[in-house]
Amino acid sequence: MNGSVLYTVTTRGTTLKTTAKPSQSPTRSPTDRPTPSPTNIPTGRPISTPSVPTLPLFMELETTYSANRKQAGNMFDVFAKKTVDISSFKIHTLLTDTLPISIYTRDGSWENYDKDPSQWQLVATINAECKGYGEPTIVSSPLLTPTRITKGSTKAFYLTFEVPEMLYHYSTEHVTGTVFSEDSSLQILTGVGKAGLFGATYPTRQMNGALVYYVV
Repeated sequence: MNGSVLYTVTTRGTTLKTTAKPSQSPTRSPTDRPTPSPTNIPTGRPISTPSVPTLPLFMELETTYSANRKQAGNMFDVFAKKTVDISSFKIHTLLTDTLPISIYTRDGSWENYDKDPSQWQLVATINAECKGYGEPTIVSSPLLTPTRITKGSTKAFYLTFEVPEMLYHYSTEHVTGTVFSEDSSLQILTGVGKAGLFGATYPTRQMNGALVYYVV
């Protein structure tokens, strides 16, 4: 015979029904109020709400784009009123080609160390896409790691081409070591022009361009 037989058992006047397919693993302690929509497969590691990173607020301190001299590079000091990271630079040149530029830095002033490469740290040598006269040339690259200046301290920077094509400004009103440009975070001091790599020094030469930074 194919099929099944359903039947009832009567005990002392009480009729008990049996199911055709009893539960394989019945619950020993059933709940009074089962969950309306249980989770099918709960995760072993609950997902927490990810935090959104805070991006730095980039600021820019410009000097000037008025140029009346040129050489290979420029050295200048930067004094920090607040702790900042210098992330990139803007310079000025007549060129419209792609040209390598090297960025050096040292703790303290450049003075007395303008011809001593052993006292400087090379931050990076990168290719700059030069924009020509009257336009900022941006000096930025993943190779250019931010340079930190702590509050109340001075750092020197030396930006140089391999050829004498960096524009800057000469004026007796802003002699070397005086503050040329400042904001609430930084002061840029008038520096010197440089021939070659750590070559001849020309005083009272103001860098054309800007520093791009963020407060730490």
